[in-house]
Amino acid sequence: FVRGLLYRELPTRSLAVLFLTPEEMPCVGQKVDVRLNRSGDNASRIAAIDYAISHDNGLIACVPDLEGAVGIPWGGVAAELTDMIRLDTGDAIVRLRALAAVRLVTRHPARQVEGFMVALLQEVPEWAPGESSAALEECEEQISALGKLFAECGELQRRSGFNAAGDFSMQSLADRCDAVLDELSDVQMLGSKGQEAQ
Repeated sequence: FVRGLLYRELPTRSLAVLFLTPEEMPCVGQKVDVRLNRSGDNASRIAAIDYAISHDNGLIACVPDLEGAVGIPWGGVAAELTDMIRLDTGDAIVRLRALAAVRLVTRHPARQVEGFMVALLQEVPEWAPGESSAALEECEEQISALGKLFAECGELQRRSGFNAAGDFSMQSLADRCDAVLDELSDVQMLGSKGQEAQ
């Protein structure tokens, strides 16, 4: 693995890997409902969910299943299984809440289990090295600039009607941030160190 991508102060752990299409992948702070089919290659996705429930209290690593990709992605999200409905057909509908960004320590699986992989990974902190020591004023300037860019993208989207790159027009960036913080209010963030996030 690439040592420079790991943080010495953060632990690593293994989780079952659930491959999702880019359209199904949740962002940190989002809940998504995903239907998992029992037939064909999809059966291993249900097996991965069952493994996460029995071994990791419903915590699973979600990574994008990219068509034509060589190997597996370096990163994804750690998600919590908040609900699961098993259908008579053998299919299942699961609700996942994405809690944190994670990076895979190595793109080779730690082990294969019942057709799915269990991989070693590490949580990605909210602040990169150097960012935590940056002046608050500089951070506020960058956040303000990002908010303006987001609003400009939303206006362009409203005028053009093109939405393929995502939805920038329905909510402001600040409203989206508030929704994510509300969703993650019971999750301890690495960067907050036990203190309420500012």
